[in-house]
Amino acid sequence: MLPRYSWSMPSPKDQLRQLLELAADPAPETRAVLKNELEALLSHWPGEYPEGSRAPFIMLLEKVTRSAREEGGERAIMAALRAEDRDRFIALLAQTANAGEEIVWHALGNESGEELAALCHQAQMSRAAFSSIVLLMGPGRGRPPEDIARMLQIYDAAPKSEPLAAE
Repeated sequence: MLPRYSWSMPSPKDQLRQLLELAADPAPETRAVLKNELEALLSHWPGEYPEGSRAPFIMLLEKVTRSAREEGGERAIMAALRAEDRDRFIALLAQTANAGEEIVWHALGNESGEELAALCHQAQMSRAAFSSIVLLMGPGRGRPPEDIARMLQIYDAAPKSEPLAAE
């Protein structure tokens, strides 16, 4: 007869401790794993865990998300833009907006600027960053000032968190 093993889920405190240890690792890959783990845990909250213990996990997810945006966010995107490092710019904008690189390429090629505005909002980029992208790499290159002004109006009117999906 085989011995019986009982598997028990770690307590919320132990689970949080494990995730905090993971958060101490500065590697971007580890941060991505941590973010995915937290999102999965929060979206499929174990019935054994009290609802009141969700708050520290939510705060950790917010911190990890904010940290990822700061590390790969607007500052890094704008540095790649100024350095004319198109591949790095595309990769960083895609990562920050949580979109595929093909979506970024498509948005940059769209003459209206609407897709780029939605993408920049999704990446939580400022109006100044959007206008720089439009002028230096996007649909505004070589266009008259009134076209640029119209694209800025589109950015101002765009929903602040419009989700994007690959077509």
